[in-house]
Amino acid sequence: MALMDILKHSPIAIRVMRVSDKLIIYANERYLEIFEVGEEDMQTLTPVMVYQRREDFEAISRRLAAQESIVDETLAMQTLKGRPIQVLGSFHHLMYEGEEVVVAWFYDVSATHSRHAFLLSQSPSVIYSYSATDFKPTFISQNIQQLMGYLPEDYLHNKDFWANNVHPDDFETVSKELDALWHKRRGALEYRFRLKNGEYIWVNDDINIVDGADGHPVEVIGAWSDITNRKLAEIEAQEAKQREILAEEATRMKSEFLANMSHEIRTPMNAIIGMSHLALKTDLSPRQYDYISKIQQAGKHLLGIINDILDFSKIEANKLTIEHVSFDIEEVMNNVANLIGEKAADKGLELLFDVEPDIPHLLIGDPLRLSQILINYSNNAVKFTERGEILIAVKLLEKSGSEVMLKFEVIDSGIGLTAEQKGRLFQSFQQADASTTRKFGGTGLGLAIAKSLANLMGGDVGVESKYGQGSNFWFTARFGIDTSKPSRIFRRQDFEKKRALVIDDSENARKIMYEMLTAMSLDVVTASSGEDGLDMLTLAFSEDRPFDLVLVDWHMPPGMNGIEFAKALKQLPISPQPHLIMITAHSKESVLDEATRSGLEYVLVKPVSPSLLFETVLRTFNVETDTDKKIDQRGAPHATPDLSTIAGSRILLAEDNLFNQQVASEILQDEGFVIEIANNGKEALDMALARPYELVLMDMQMPVMDGLEATREIRKHKDSGALPILAMTANASQADRELCVSAGMDEHITKPIDPEKLFAALLRWIKPGSGQTIPPAENSEPVKTAAEIPDIDGIDTALGLKRAAGKPALYLKMLRSYVDDQGNAADQMQSAIAAGDYPTLQRLAHTLKGTSGSIGASALQSAAGEIEHLAANQASPQDIGQKLAPLALQLDTITSAIAAALPATDQQASDSKRSPVDAGPAVAKLLALLADDDTGAQTLLDESADLLRSHFGVQTFNEIATAIAAFDFEQALILAKQKASS
Repeated sequence: MALMDILKHSPIAIRVMRVSDKLIIYANERYLEIFEVGEEDMQTLTPVMVYQRREDFEAISRRLAAQESIVDETLAMQTLKGRPIQVLGSFHHLMYEGEEVVVAWFYDVSATHSRHAFLLSQSPSVIYSYSATDFKPTFISQNIQQLMGYLPEDYLHNKDFWANNVHPDDFETVSKELDALWHKRRGALEYRFRLKNGEYIWVNDDINIVDGADGHPVEVIGAWSDITNRKLAEIEAQEAKQREILAEEATRMKSEFLANMSHEIRTPMNAIIGMSHLALKTDLSPRQYDYISKIQQAGKHLLGIINDILDFSKIEANKLTIEHVSFDIEEVMNNVANLIGEKAADKGLELLFDVEPDIPHLLIGDPLRLSQILINYSNNAVKFTERGEILIAVKLLEKSGSEVMLKFEVIDSGIGLTAEQKGRLFQSFQQADASTTRKFGGTGLGLAIAKSLANLMGGDVGVESKYGQGSNFWFTARFGIDTSKPSRIFRRQDFEKKRALVIDDSENARKIMYEMLTAMSLDVVTASSGEDGLDMLTLAFSEDRPFDLVLVDWHMPPGMNGIEFAKALKQLPISPQPHLIMITAHSKESVLDEATRSGLEYVLVKPVSPSLLFETVLRTFNVETDTDKKIDQRGAPHATPDLSTIAGSRILLAEDNLFNQQVASEILQDEGFVIEIANNGKEALDMALARPYELVLMDMQMPVMDGLEATREIRKHKDSGALPILAMTANASQADRELCVSAGMDEHITKPIDPEKLFAALLRWIKPGSGQTIPPAENSEPVKTAAEIPDIDGIDTALGLKRAAGKPALYLKMLRSYVDDQGNAADQMQSAIAAGDYPTLQRLAHTLKGTSGSIGASALQSAAGEIEHLAANQASPQDIGQKLAPLALQLDTITSAIAAALPATDQQASDSKRSPVDAGPAVAKLLALLADDDTGAQTLLDESADLLRSHFGVQTFNEIATAIAAFDFEQALILAKQKASS
């Protein structure tokens, strides 16, 4: 078969075009069929006539003229009758019989193209393309009309379609992104695009740039997807985040404002309360007394509100932290009783505690915040209860390893709450009764604070109440268990044969007392009235099963009270008579006096703690306890670690307290260290920058400049590698540790000093071989042994000896210095309270806390710590005074016991005989320097400290030293002259 016959009958459309005149010189039958061309049309047929767009033909021609071979390219063409078709075309440029021709092959793909067009029309995205060379549109999917409202021709016939419809605010940005994307060849853009109806939608424009054979882009293919819903959601989320940021900033600013204002208001309020307290002690007329007492009560109430606001502002600012310290839950409950008991008694209410016996008494947590919630709940219970009782119950919900979850309940018999009122509780600035005519005060901020505190302690809050039937406010909290000390055991085998009768008209009180006494192994029976109790006593005696102990409530209306019962008991023909303990919710002197006159052995005030009841029962039965025995627990001092590798190192001790200076310096000097002392942070800074040291021991609280500021200044010049700085302070909370670290300190050592821990820290931070060899210091004082240290009431001398590094001579010095330095501490604190000088009060309590701990006076250490905390939080003078009174008595007892136990040293005897004239020249020089505001007064005070201390006395000397350290030369001169002229 000839070649022409093959071409003629080929299923592929073939035509040959002469380049010179663009006429078709050959077309096979398939070509004529596809393009609907007749024989007569061949004379005038040119290829451009079967293209839908002339520009497509011209583009193909240009490429062929450049000798490009085109293979299987999709073309939009048409028949001579104008029917559009889609073909797949290939073109080849060659010479035929001396003429330049272009041979073309065409496949009709209209059917396939129609299917693709249909599929594209169903796409959720609009598919488009345009030329990468002249940017003319080349394709658009039919769904553009459905999704955007435009006809396909609106896109295909408008080169500026895209530019005209991009949102004007997005055009510049998206144009730059498109230019950048041109180099990447693929990417996605997001912008707003206008629909046919004029509305804008957000689109995701996914773009792919197609390269030609030469590597240059020839076509851009893309897809518009409607992302309006997602974009609006993102915008809303961003706006919500911005609103949240603004809200947090507003909350922070509000909290800071509240905190600042609370502090500003607190100062005059303290003065109002304090001056009212002093005025009430003067001679006043009844009317004046009434006015001032009401001013004081109103001031206390307002101060309570201010404290709530301050706490709430800390909570909102996320600055309120929970401490984790060891505490005795019974002490917390006793504190609540002390603060709430009188209020309850004044309203004729009984306050009861019901603590489950399985709860460990030593816990780890924040006792202050626990007390705060309990006191708030209890205050509200007293406020909203007219008659009946307040029951505070503590239940063990969960015990897991070293932790417990406890539930605290404050149950009252008061007015109760409606469902609506319950729904408003535990929210900020909400009242249960918001009416202006309410009978009772509101709950204020207290419950909102309680909720936040409980959440911080890993628990929650809630309330159960019925209107008119009382309320049960509860909260839960998680605590650690302190296993460092043994648990208390109240059970006694020798009580198993003892019988006890509990008489109380309160069912709850009987139940609580029954459980506590049963836990002690007693056989317990209860009665609800004095009359029933007498009958039961008579019956028991007749059955030869007499009661050994009777516990009777004082107030049991309408029947006989406890005192009347005691008198009636004496008339019963019972021998021997049972021991009798009266329990009362009222601690009024008249009740106690009458009880004493009636022959009652003991009177306990509700709520009664298990330990107090146990000790009272023991004394009632005259049973000796282990705590009554004097047990010498002193042992040989712990072996000192090997410090030879760092002996001779030079250490800077920054400490303003003379007692602490003595303790630390003597302990360290005995181990071969060279100690230099700075009396305040400013001296420490100057000395640290002027001389080389291997280590600095820095107290936190010092006059002129505190240890934190001094450390920050030193760190500007020397890093930890060059000079380790260890905090040595009585402030042991986590917050204090974090303050030390943030200031640049390397470690935190807690006072009172534990020599073993101190030595271990020195070994960690001092580089071996840093110091020079120092021979051991000669000590002319006779060596004393631990056996020569007497027992002193109120002091654990074994603990104190340990803190003196096991050196009896040093410990005895510490005890004598303690009497001299701290003997007047309570008076000084009282003066600071009267002056409203909280910083001085805090410093004095801080010093007493540290020094008491150093000598082993742990109870006094804790008491001083409580006052320090109250001073730091600027509590009311009354609250501080309540703590100071027992502290003063305790301090006086301990200092007297020390003075009685320790004989005077030779040096003290010599000092007592020294004539004041000996100090005359030094005193005269000091007065002259102070009069001239000369800083040489500090040097003279340091050089002649012993002489001047002997002349002025310890207290006045310390006051002068404090004034000079604060550069208050005028006050120092006044103090010195007063003493000099006396």
